[in-house]
Order: sequence, then C-alpha cells, then structure tokens
Amino acid sequence: DIPFRRGRVVSTESTVAWWVAANNADPDRAATETLPDLDPHDGCRIVRTVYPAEPRGAAVVLCRIEGGGHALPSMAHPLPQRPVIERLIGPVCRDAEGAEMAWEFMKNSR
Repeated sequence: DIPFRRGRVVSTESTVAWWVAANNADPDRAATETLPDLDPHDGCRIVRTVYPAEPRGAAVVLCRIEGGGHALPSMAHPLPQRPVIERLIGPVCRDAEGAEMAWEFMKNSR
C-alpha cells in the first residue's frame, strides 16, 4: 500500500501475469531479447519479453528498462538538465523512442 491512502502498487510480474491470462497469451513460449544499446553512455538497456498469443488471444509485450528512471525512453526528447528533475525522474534511456515502440505494438492490435 502507498502511504496516505494513495492506492496500491502491483508488481510488474503480477501485472504481466494478469495480462497474459486476460489476453490468452502463452507464458511458456515467452521470448526475451536485449535491444541494441544505442547510447552506451545513458547507463540503460531495454529488455523486451514477448508472450505470444494463443488461438483467439493477443500477444503481451513487456519492455523492461534496466537502469532507467521514470521517463519514457527517448533519443529525441531529452529532459531539462536540472538537479531536481534528475533526482525525481532519474536516468532517461536513450536507446529507443518509447512512443514509437508503443505505436508499433498498438497499430496491429485488433
């Protein structure tokens, strides 16, 4: 639980398991790959796991940002370099455009 009645946090693992079950995806055939490290100076890596769809189901894709903060990955849209922003948001992964990754996944969804 989050203090001051601000809700609950559900783990990534629990969230993925829920979506895999809801979408009728196959957890046993999940394939994981580390995407290219396009900016080795950002200290981040993107690890993508795809849970393929079963018949009449839909795939689930998890993109885990290792070493990243709370910002959407972006090569083109840097955050302002201010200590308070860096402290609150953390490192920005510069290995992909997060919005483009999301669109690539969603554009073929039914």
